Amino acid sequence: MNSPLTWLVLLMGAGIVLYFIARFLPKKSNDSMRRIAPIDRLQAELIRREPYFDYTIKQDRIIVSKDGSIDAYIILDDKAVNATRKLGDVMIFSLKQRYRIKELSELVAKLQQFKK
Repeated sequence: MNSPLTWLVLLMGAGIVLYFIARFLPKKSNDSMRRIAPIDRLQAELIRREPYFDYTIKQDRIIVSKDGSIDAYIILDDKAVNATRKLGDVMIFSLKQRYRIKELSELVAKLQQFKK
């Protein structure tokens, strides 16, 4: 029982059994929102929180408009600093792709200022 050949056969047998167990177990399904691109997930969240505006995706930006006039741009970029600036009458929001709920709530609060 202590021969090296016996240990080798046992280890190979255990490896084969573990391989087949891992191969035939069902895979875990991920949350459906995790598979969606960050820009689409942000648009869906904005529509859910603030349905008053129209949201259009253009590359890495979401254009927020109301009655055909552009009110804001939301830019998703990992290199961007979370910031808000104003260009004429248009607000420009920069968010990282891994934004937090707090940052999104602040953005929605600033968007609600345009409703008035």
